[in-house]
Amino acid sequence: MRSGDNRGVSMMVEYLILLGILSVFVAVAALSLEDTLRKSQVSKVVDNQFSDVASQISAQVVDMATLYPSNGYLRAKVYMPSSIGDIKYIVGFEERGGKRYIFISSDRGEFRKYLSLGAFANLKFENISGITHSLKEKHELLFTSASIIYPTAVLKVRPSAIISGSNVTIDVSESYSPVDWWWVVKSWNGSELASGDMSVTKKEIGIYWSSDIETLCKYNSSTESAVCELRLEVYDSRGFTADDTEEILIAKKVG
Repeated sequence: MRSGDNRGVSMMVEYLILLGILSVFVAVAALSLEDTLRKSQVSKVVDNQFSDVASQISAQVVDMATLYPSNGYLRAKVYMPSSIGDIKYIVGFEERGGKRYIFISSDRGEFRKYLSLGAFANLKFENISGITHSLKEKHELLFTSASIIYPTAVLKVRPSAIISGSNVTIDVSESYSPVDWWWVVKSWNGSELASGDMSVTKKEIGIYWSSDIETLCKYNSSTESAVCELRLEVYDSRGFTADDTEEILIAKKVG
């Protein structure tokens, strides 16, 4: 065979080899590009669907916030699809930057979406937490709330002006606590005048002039009378207390 023929065959073989390599490269690139494009489209669709589901749950939570009692509990079902396409997911609450968010995450963790609860629900549910899986048969939110009701003390003294040695009625019937409570009324010098519990709210006692009235009360020497302060202290079984005061005019007994 002539050398020119050998050269022609050699170039043809080189061309076929390069074409084969290029074909393999194009095939691999096409497969990789297809996978990338497919994942990109799936990611966009899942992101949109996650946003829709998060918005639906957020709307349900805001509706619950309008019914949330200051004292008591609220139990409500949350509705969500069991899957988004063929993707199973989990839903929960998470705090980020001082705000509460609903998050949706695929069970494998490759997709995740956050949506704020909004100012109203954040204010109502500042301690909201929990997580649920989309395949769970029932999804529920349970909120409990309890505000402390402190005791109140109301003291009434009748009559409000007396002569030393007269009786007055101590009335604490308008005092209140949601639990068992007790009361004590003290004089201007701190000594106990009357006491009782929630079952006895009225007592009649005698008020007498004493040597410390002139220094501890608002004493009027021209009329020999004084305006003195009586103090009611209420305390309950939880350890909370309340107090109230009432003034009484005491005239010194003549003769």
